[in-house]
Amino acid sequence: MFDDFQKRLGSALRRFRKSGILTEANIQEGLREVRTALLEADVHLDVVREFMEKVGQQAVGAQLIKSVRPEQQIV
Repeated sequence: MFDDFQKRLGSALRRFRKSGILTEANIQEGLREVRTALLEADVHLDVVREFMEKVGQQAVGAQLIKSVRPEQQIV
């Protein structure tokens, strides 16, 4: 179970790395994979919703830091 969860999160973070920059569209796409991974790992739906809302709000309007890669900024 943890291996699959790790693979899914790794896949989501690779999406951010591939794009090179963070846009609202690729943030939503990556977060969709994170949501799927959390739900498949049997995380409670309310916890997933709250987490996704908070991360989405903070990530969408965030100023990019030039010294870090996009996936590092999301983490």
